[in-house]
Amino acid sequence: MEGAMEFLDRTDMGEGSKVASHPKLTLSMVMKNESERYLRKVLEEIRDYIDEAVIIDDGSTDNSAEVCLEVLKGIPVRIIRNDISKFSNEIELRKMQWTETVKSNPDWILNLDADEVFENRFKEEVRQLISD
Repeated sequence: MEGAMEFLDRTDMGEGSKVASHPKLTLSMVMKNESERYLRKVLEEIRDYIDEAVIIDDGSTDNSAEVCLEVLKGIPVRIIRNDISKFSNEIELRKMQWTETVKSNPDWILNLDADEVFENRFKEEVRQLISD
């Protein structure tokens, strides 16, 4: 069938590839100077059910990026650092977040703030929710 192999390669189902056991859930987050707030707790809560993270560090002057790498160790993490905050133009910042996140070809995107946590039920049911 024309185009079938190309599709399989793009979806990681081509020859020699392992089929994912579940849809890929990608954390997408924008943060700035969050290391002394709730960032560690948020990341510890979600690390058990995300497959990767794309984080925009929007001009932090603290060690927020290092906290992300430490807490999410063992999970693919891509941190994009803005030397100067883009929050004054939030439209551009959110476009950047979207563009950088979709580069990893996620099946699902979990867009969280650095101070946002879910109730325990979400953690227990997220895999079933995204598989359905």
